[in-house]
Amino acid sequence: MKTPICDICIKSGMLCPACQKHLESGRISPRDVELSQHLYALVKEGTLPDTISLLQTFEIDDTVVVVVPPDDVGTLIGRGGKIVKQLQKVMHRKLRVVAQTTDARRIVHDLLYPAKVVAVNKLYLPDGTIRKKMRIRTEGKKKLPMNLKTVTGIIERMTAETVEIVTE
Repeated sequence: MKTPICDICIKSGMLCPACQKHLESGRISPRDVELSQHLYALVKEGTLPDTISLLQTFEIDDTVVVVVPPDDVGTLIGRGGKIVKQLQKVMHRKLRVVAQTTDARRIVHDLLYPAKVVAVNKLYLPDGTIRKKMRIRTEGKKKLPMNLKTVTGIIERMTAETVEIVTE
């Protein structure tokens, strides 16, 4: 199992000096520590395989975004969302599992599922910057699990791209 904190810290429940230093410097977050310990408990009871990896977590509004390798997304969500629901219950927060990628469309797909992105346009601005405009059908707006402003903040944090999401 790979997490932002070391195995000793996960097993003991206390942070070693190195992990404590990472926490104080902001390299890892308190949510990284909390989720790592919950994942270890699930691995220990046999609910999750010990090959699961947690790359990072970050919190935007009331949602914790969990970034994992692309192969681990389905494993962490679990059949019918069982594992992620269990983690939401113990963490008292909404969780959204996202694959580590720089592809903004993939991130939007992961965050806004079951709503679907129908088109992506690139806008070339006069100052030389590029902004992406992603379109979602109006009927998909009812299915949105989170605020569009929150989603754009997550995408900007993960990809450093400027994105606008609109419903049509």
